[in-house]
Amino acid sequence: MPGGGRSGHAVKEQHEERVEGLKRENESLRREKEGLKKNLARLNAHNHREPLRIQHAVRKALKYSNDTSATQPTIHYVKDRQGIIQDWARNAILMLVNEGVPMSKTWAVMEANAKALGVMIVGKWSIRTSCRVVHEGGIAAGLMIVEYVLKCIAATLSSDGTAHKSIQYLSRHAVAIPPDGDPPKDCFLGITPKVNHTTNTQFAGWKQTIQHLCDNYNKSPLGNKVPANPTRIWGGLRGYLSDHASDQKKLSAMLQRYWWECDCQLRGEAVMPLDEYTEDREQVLMEKGSELMQEIGGPEHYHALSIDEQLQFTKRLEKEIVDYWVWSGCAMHKDLNAMKGGVDRMSSWWVKFGDGVTPVALMSKYKVIAADSGSVPEENLVGPGDRGGVKLTDLLGSLIKHREMKKGHQECFRAFSIEFLGSPRPVQFPDTSNNRYQSHGLAATEILFHLDLYLAFLQSIADLKSLGNELNHLERNV
Repeated sequence: MPGGGRSGHAVKEQHEERVEGLKRENESLRREKEGLKKNLARLNAHNHREPLRIQHAVRKALKYSNDTSATQPTIHYVKDRQGIIQDWARNAILMLVNEGVPMSKTWAVMEANAKALGVMIVGKWSIRTSCRVVHEGGIAAGLMIVEYVLKCIAATLSSDGTAHKSIQYLSRHAVAIPPDGDPPKDCFLGITPKVNHTTNTQFAGWKQTIQHLCDNYNKSPLGNKVPANPTRIWGGLRGYLSDHASDQKKLSAMLQRYWWECDCQLRGEAVMPLDEYTEDREQVLMEKGSELMQEIGGPEHYHALSIDEQLQFTKRLEKEIVDYWVWSGCAMHKDLNAMKGGVDRMSSWWVKFGDGVTPVALMSKYKVIAADSGSVPEENLVGPGDRGGVKLTDLLGSLIKHREMKKGHQECFRAFSIEFLGSPRPVQFPDTSNNRYQSHGLAATEILFHLDLYLAFLQSIADLKSLGNELNHLERNV
C-alpha cells in the first residue's frame, strides 16, 4: 500500500495546484473587471461632459463672432447622473401619448422635433421606459383624483360602455364639487374590459375601481397623513349619470342602495356632530323647509298641527335632504325616438289620406317568395318597417356602407364618387347599417343632396350585372 499512498498524495498536490491556479485566474479577472468598470465610468463621465464642452466652445465662438443671428444650442439630458429619467422627459412622453402617439414611437417623434428645433438631446429612452412612464402617470393621476375628491363636498358618477370584437369595454367618470364655490371638475377613472355588460358586473366594477384607487392612495406618502376610506368616498356621492337603458336604471338603484348603506355606516361611526359646513347645512334646511311648508299650507297650517304631526313633518324634511340622490339619463335616444315617431305618423297618414296608395313595399326575399306562392296574402306579410324612407336608407346603407367590410360596394362607391364628382375626397354614406343615432336623417339628406350620384352608381351596378349576373334582391329593392 505504500505506492497507493504516494499516488494519493500526488493527486492531492495536483488539486491544490489547480485550485491555486483558479484563484489566481479569478483574481486576474476581478482586477480586469474593476478596470473595465473604471474605464466605463470614465467614458460615461466624458460623454456626459461632451455636450457641455460643445456648449462652452459655441459660447466662446459666439463671443468673438460678428453674426448677431447666431444662437447657442439648447441641451437636454434624458437621464440624470443616477440614470433616472428626468421630469421633462416624463412629461414629454405623457403629452405625446395623450395626443395619440403610440408608446413605441414617442422617442422617434421627440427626436424628430428636437432636430427640427435645433435642440440637442443627450441619451434616449426605450419602449419599455415609455410604458413604465405611462403606467406611473396613471397611478399619479389616481392619487390626484383621490386627494381632490376627499376635499370635495359631493360627487357624481357616470359611465358608458361599448363592444369591440366581442369584448365589452366600460368608461368611467366622476364629477366632484369643491367646497369653496369653485367649478366642478371632471375626473376620468379609466377604461376597463369586462366579461359582460350585466348590471351586477358594472356594479362590482365600480366598487373595485374605488377600492383600487384608495388602496394605491393609502400605499403612497399621501395616505400616511390622511388615509382614504372607500366608505367615505361612497358616502359623498349624490347621483349617477347614464343612458335610459333599463340596466342603467337598475345600476343607479344599486349604487343608491350601496351609497345609503355607506352613509348609514358613516353616521353610525360618528361619535359627535361635526360643526363643519354648519352655515351651508342651515341654509339648505331653511330652503327645503320653506318649500315643504308651502306644500302643507303655510306656517299657520303647520302650527295648527299636533305635536306628533309636526314631528313627522320635521323627520320628512331631514329624510329628504339625507336621502337626496339624482339619476339622470342622457338624450342620445331622443333623435331616434323622434325619427320613429315621424315614421309612425307618416305611415298612419298614408293609411288615412292615401286613398289606397302607399309607399312601395320593400320586403325581404323570403316574404316575396311567400307572397308569390299565394300561401299568405301580401298585406299580411308587409310589416310597418317594410315601407317608406327609413327602409330605403337602411337598404342603401347595407349596399354601400355595410357594417362588415367584406360585404357591400363601399370601396367601389368611394372610387365612383371621386370620379363622378371630380372631388379629391370620397362621399361617405351615413352608417345606417349599424346602430347610429341621427344616421337615417343624415342619410335622407345625403340622398337628396347627391341624388344624381346614387342613381348613376345604381345604374353602373345594373350595367355590370347585365354582362351575365343578375341583380340580387337587395339591389333590386334599392
